[in-house]
Amino acid sequence: MPQSWCHRTVLPALVVSLMAATACSERPAPAATSSTQPTPTSPEASPSTATPPVASSGEVTAATAATSEPVGGELAGVHYVERLLGGARPDEPLPMIVTLHPMGADPLGAEALFARYPGKARLIIPYGHPSGGAYFWYFDKDRARGARAAADRLAPLLAALTAARPTVGKPLVMGLSQGAVVAYAMALAHPESVSAIFPVSGVLPPTLLSHSQASAELPVVHAFHGVADPVFPVALARESVAEMRAAGFHADLREYANVTHMPDEAEMRDLLSAMAGAVRF
Repeated sequence: MPQSWCHRTVLPALVVSLMAATACSERPAPAATSSTQPTPTSPEASPSTATPPVASSGEVTAATAATSEPVGGELAGVHYVERLLGGARPDEPLPMIVTLHPMGADPLGAEALFARYPGKARLIIPYGHPSGGAYFWYFDKDRARGARAAADRLAPLLAALTAARPTVGKPLVMGLSQGAVVAYAMALAHPESVSAIFPVSGVLPPTLLSHSQASAELPVVHAFHGVADPVFPVALARESVAEMRAAGFHADLREYANVTHMPDEAEMRDLLSAMAGAVRF
């Protein structure tokens, strides 16, 4: 596997709207341990990208949900932004979708994609660690350790949000690239927190299986991967799904010919459809 996920991408319009990944240089990410919050390293970071919208209580009301601006907050020490999809009201029971951004991204890039979600839902966009105007889930070169630390940060956020919001079932977690590695970690380390994960263009670090926790009900795994992915070859995605099956998960993989690391529109349509179909009422 490549040692860094800091890669420059040219994306179709829909995928640009999905995650709006920032262009990264070839230099390594700033050194930091998985247990510390790195500080921004570049004066280029602006308040609009380096600091997510934060409300003091994190409460979403009918008035704020009706505005065009995302509503932000902080719970369990994690910044997040919340959106209501499909004309949903803040007080009605809704499926909760959690989207995990790729390495070096603007998390709010996910909003335009999920505007096409075919149903009502509550979209939660958590933020990783800020650095240089972008966000990262971890800097640890040990991907399994870094992803586990990120999952441990996210699990209390999901628990707090599902307790505070009228929620249908357990959250659905989608992750792209580095976010997909964290989604795998969520399923293994905190299976009680999610009902399904949707890793896109990401893989399972083999040593992450050692972090698996017993659960009476394991989340479902629906993975999506481009056959021409140069960052994580599709063979690794196949191995990841096979390992999840061996660990007792129901897991499947959808492959897309001629698609590289960034998904195309067909893959994104399938992803949204699969997420809508996974909602458990």
